[in-house]
Amino acid sequence: MSQLSPSTLRTLAAFAATGLGAAMVASLWLRPLDATAIWLLSQGWVYLLIALGLFGKDRFTLYVGIAAPVIFFALRPEHTADQLPVADLLALLGDSTIATLCATVVWRLHYLSSTAGNREQQAEGDSQVG
Repeated sequence: MSQLSPSTLRTLAAFAATGLGAAMVASLWLRPLDATAIWLLSQGWVYLLIALGLFGKDRFTLYVGIAAPVIFFALRPEHTADQLPVADLLALLGDSTIATLCATVVWRLHYLSSTAGNREQQAEGDSQVG
């Protein structure tokens, strides 16, 4: 994964958010309409909006792509390992994938911009000396 560019990682995060959001919205047809279904619908719409932003270039969506899955993870009902349904396990996997990909892109963009600035400062210092 170290070979992938930040734009490729961002696109992967956008596709993961699209898939997870679409799956959450589509789950309405597989369950009775109750508070859990409405919660999944709202989560799905948030993920679809995050995906829409991740297909763009703004950094704000990257931060939302980190924060939203963490918040959704914290608000998820607690289960033991024996009681965790497969759908919740897949949602947790999707949450962690989106948050990890967005955090990696933020870190790489910050790291690349700081090393590029250091290189420019070093080049300016070398040109002033020589």
